[in-house]
Amino acid sequence: MTPSAFNVRTLLFYILCSLCGCGDSTNLSLRCRVLEGIKLKNICTDAYPREARQKYADKHVKPGLSYTVFAIGDRRGYYMISHGYSDLTKCDEVTVTSPRDFECDGRGIRLKSARLHCLLFHTQITDDLISHCSKDEKQPKSAFTAMLYVDANLSSRCQVLNNVKLKIVGSDTYSQRIKKRYADKYVKTGLGYSVFELEDHEGYYMISHGYSELSKCEQITVTSPRDFDCNGYHIYLESAILHCIPFHLHIADDLIARCPHGKEKPKAAFTAMHYVDGTTLYDEDGATADYCRISIVDHFWYCVQYYSILTGTKKI
Repeated sequence: MTPSAFNVRTLLFYILCSLCGCGDSTNLSLRCRVLEGIKLKNICTDAYPREARQKYADKHVKPGLSYTVFAIGDRRGYYMISHGYSDLTKCDEVTVTSPRDFECDGRGIRLKSARLHCLLFHTQITDDLISHCSKDEKQPKSAFTAMLYVDANLSSRCQVLNNVKLKIVGSDTYSQRIKKRYADKYVKTGLGYSVFELEDHEGYYMISHGYSELSKCEQITVTSPRDFDCNGYHIYLESAILHCIPFHLHIADDLIARCPHGKEKPKAAFTAMHYVDGTTLYDEDGATADYCRISIVDHFWYCVQYYSILTGTKKI
């Protein structure tokens, strides 16, 4: 049987990657040195298209997986594509210092599971992925691509959830009173939600907004914003988005209190807001913890930003 040109391309892709000396080293390989100290600008983020998965058979990705494209400095056709949701997803600008260490808008990020493959030639898969996510904004054809794969898709703020069991507290629907109080434009009165609590972490919760297969789970384990183990079987939620807020939220307390026995639960100290609908929750107005400027004043943490949508309070 004669191998198709498509399969030969795929095989060559991985042979070349393996010869790059790239990926797991703590230092940038020779092929990836072009990235060192150069600023990369975020072009776009999208979900991996099913057609690209079928066409290129990249075993490291699956349809619906988030990816972000960065353009490298002033070098025309030089890109880095970060596969999988991570802290890099929300960076406007990044600098690569190692396959796992990055500067993101002035702060350091370390992605323990990251692997970096650098391809010093034109790759059609890069052009296709850029075309898919940049929509009407035409970009130069690729001349160099750094493929970054992040296995652990949970952001650093959400790592506390990684492979920890969460038990159902209860489910309810969004009340008109809560909708009116917090003026959250991303949910509707009557929208269902389910509350889960982390084992051995008092006041740590995940609230999943919108009806999904998670609504039927008594116990779940989170492995990524879209991958869950539910009562022993795997669930993949293609549209899911996860935001983790590591401080007290009144909205979390109010939603938990509406569930059966919810009033008996400790106040929220950490809340993972999980939204199943393909739209961003608590994000457009900069209200998530990821967008808050945190500073230490007299040993207390303060969030120096408007976040009235979440807490019902004014600017500190």
